[in-house]
Amino acid sequence: MTSINARAGPPGRSRTVDLRLTWAQEPEFSVLPGTRDFRAGVRIRAEVSSPWTRTVRGSVGYAKFSTGRPTVTDVDVVGTVPGRTPGWLYPLVLLVALLGSAAAWRTYKRRNPGLSGVLVVTDLRSGERQTVVLRGREVSQDTDAGNVRARISVRGRHEGGRLVLALHCVREAPRPGDERLRDNGTCELGKSTVLCGIGFSHETEDQASVVLQ
Repeated sequence: MTSINARAGPPGRSRTVDLRLTWAQEPEFSVLPGTRDFRAGVRIRAEVSSPWTRTVRGSVGYAKFSTGRPTVTDVDVVGTVPGRTPGWLYPLVLLVALLGSAAAWRTYKRRNPGLSGVLVVTDLRSGERQTVVLRGREVSQDTDAGNVRARISVRGRHEGGRLVLALHCVREAPRPGDERLRDNGTCELGKSTVLCGIGFSHETEDQASVVLQ
């Protein structure tokens, strides 16, 4: 509440009084540094009084003497305020990012287990073989066992609670004018399967040591 002392003017006259309003606005929450617009409502109440009121009403006996009713004015305060980032925000974001990355990596490893052993590709007509060493989480390689020309992609996969090899084969046309052969399938560890007319088998020196991590 602010009081302003001003000398009275002649009766029946109006007088203008300058009033300075100082507004202290706290910084606002912000993810990124910078300034933000703000708007606030302020209600100003003005009341005129006189030290002669009691004398005029009592001693002089003029009960109707009045300095006027209070005046209430609504004012909109508009401006800018700096945005402040809490000190805990960035460490929290970093922690969430690290936890998210760790969870994503665990999910990736579970869906793409590591490979081991070798995949033997066999031309079923000639019996010629070619071995593909399985390392990492996915292997793609061109094969040329006998008359077979194909692109083989291998990755690990969980299927029915077991670990199997997921195979994708794109074979060049066995005869001129034919279309390429494409097929997908699975091969259990230590077993064989046929895709695109090509034999595939998984082998390892020690079957017990075959592990898909």
